[in-house]
Amino acid sequence: MNIIRYYNQNKKKVWITASIIIIIILVIQMANFMVKLRLEREEEEKKNEILIRNEEDYKENPDISVEVKEEEVKEEKSLIIDQFIRYCNAGKVQDAYSLLSTSCKNNVYSTIEKFTNNYYNSIYKSTKLYSKEAYAAGTYKIKLYDDALSTGKVSGSYIEDYFTVVSENDETKLNISRFIREEDLNITDENQYLKVNITKKIVYKECTEYILEIKNLTDRDIMLDSLRDTKTAYLTNGVLKHYSALNENTENDLTIYPNLTKKIRVKFNIEYNGINNASKMCFTNIILDKKQYDFTEKKKDYDKIARIDINLK
Repeated sequence: MNIIRYYNQNKKKVWITASIIIIIILVIQMANFMVKLRLEREEEEKKNEILIRNEEDYKENPDISVEVKEEEVKEEKSLIIDQFIRYCNAGKVQDAYSLLSTSCKNNVYSTIEKFTNNYYNSIYKSTKLYSKEAYAAGTYKIKLYDDALSTGKVSGSYIEDYFTVVSENDETKLNISRFIREEDLNITDENQYLKVNITKKIVYKECTEYILEIKNLTDRDIMLDSLRDTKTAYLTNGVLKHYSALNENTENDLTIYPNLTKKIRVKFNIEYNGINNASKMCFTNIILDKKQYDFTEKKKDYDKIARIDINLK
């Protein structure tokens, strides 16, 4: 009753106060909306600025069939990236493919048909503008944009890739599709059960693969890992661990028969950043008698397990 009496006695004051509060709330909401619009516009302008800058570069050299001279590539090796993209824009698929390194062909695009179908046809549906940014030694972050001059629309979207410039037989070659490099190794270690020779290291932007030749020194079937735990095989520098993706392998892949040698490919989830600091490769859950393991009902009770730590440096 007191509230109603107060309202009846102060109607004008109550409505004025309520109106002021509503106006303040609306002003705050409008200010927040305007700030949001301004931030979105600035972000879009930044994206368009990249496109405009690339379009201006493109306008300076509108003939996409113009080739970069071999002498220029020798002087500035990163120009092979420009040449590769020029070839792709011009539809010169064979010429673009010829710039790839042998290791890139072996590991990513073994035939020109695979390169055409899996790379060229999926990316170069229209002319691409691009930017390149140094990422690590010889590796560049590449952003491929649709050409607004040919598509009629400006878009901030892009395809991101990593290209690596390498030397091969005194020639400059290119690795693409996030493939960084391939290294031949000859690292050997052994225990009483296994002899391991790491023959090759294949580096991608998101992971590293090793090719292992493993000899079983016993008279029983050995399995490199039980595949029941994702943290039993890893690379380490003594502090950090980068775990393997052994779950991409089958039990048969990881089984080595008595007195025989088997080639096994093992992937580790380690991001490439130009630094190689892994000092050991560790397998800590080696099954020493796979047949007995298979007949063991409760796998956690199986105890014939070994490990091997392989020094990488």
